[in-house]
Amino acid sequence: MAFDYSAASEFEERWRGYWALGRPRGVRDLARWVYQLADRRLLHSDELEYIDRPELGDRLRVEVIALVDWTSRALAIGRHAARWLRPLCREVHRRTRRPVRILDVGCGRGGITLDAARALERWGEVPVVVSGLDYNPRYLELAREEARRRGQPEVRFLEGNAFDLAHDAGAFDLLITNWMIHHLTPVQVFRMLQEFDRVAAHGMMLLDVSRSFLTAAGGLLVTALLSEPRRHDSMLTLRKGYRRAELELILAAAGIDYVEPIRLPLGLPPIGACLLAGVKPIS
Repeated sequence: MAFDYSAASEFEERWRGYWALGRPRGVRDLARWVYQLADRRLLHSDELEYIDRPELGDRLRVEVIALVDWTSRALAIGRHAARWLRPLCREVHRRTRRPVRILDVGCGRGGITLDAARALERWGEVPVVVSGLDYNPRYLELAREEARRRGQPEVRFLEGNAFDLAHDAGAFDLLITNWMIHHLTPVQVFRMLQEFDRVAAHGMMLLDVSRSFLTAAGGLLVTALLSEPRRHDSMLTLRKGYRRAELELILAAAGIDYVEPIRLPLGLPPIGACLLAGVKPIS
């Protein structure tokens, strides 16, 4: 599908207006305005993580992404992602009466993808076919090795571009992404969600970190003993995450009105996460 540059330009202008803040509208609005100013000036960062800098080579980036897999397994993020996918899978299977085709975009080394696939298989509510997609051939090589090691050869790992998916419209039932959106600029998220809406026949699920001073403060304590590259990327992850309202703004600009925020139980890992999901209405 050809990229709609006019829509992207219109969104970029809208995002600049949102980010500009303006002046507080009276005394009652002052506290919100001060908090948002502090968020933009002190917390938010546009600095690239090491994992997003190809010039550093795969060795360093693989070292950093290994921490992502370790953290994901420790917090059972794949299992939680599968738990939140269950109602979407049930609805899709009710409509189609066939295995639900799921594509995990930005899967990295595949840890979350494999954990989610295993959990959905064990629960056995509906049959699923899970695939992962990433742009980095080295990550995909490691993901396929891990799938063989775990005895999950049925999980496929595909090379591709999240902004220009090489799949026909409706090629998958559900498109999901876990812990990836914070790596992207707002315009890139906008473009990716347009592609998700095109390729997903029935719906999508978005899970990522949500930026806040509380999670950043906790990150300073948790990452204190990590090596410099891992500490660097872990803290930037917490500073680059999108707030729920920001993702809702991008979804609305992309014309996606069926994806809604899901409230996560207090204290449930991953703490500080933002989850949005939904299925398309039956036309």
